[in-house]
Amino acid sequence: MTLKNKLVVSASPHDRSPRTVRSLMLDVIIALIPALIASVIFYGPRALLIECISVATCVIFEYITRIVFKRS
Repeated sequence: MTLKNKLVVSASPHDRSPRTVRSLMLDVIIALIPALIASVIFYGPRALLIECISVATCVIFEYITRIVFKRS
């Protein structure tokens, strides 16, 4: 095998940024606000109730998961 055929090893192409996961998730929440408003307009206030229940369920299961796996 010649030198040209060998695999080139280099640094992985991950994006390095001063932004945190928290700030990225805040951007996601802000981006979803128009969809939330549109769902309430098109489907009524019951859509808001379903979305609130969904978010509450996710938060509760995240809390339970952290307890089960003993993470902070």
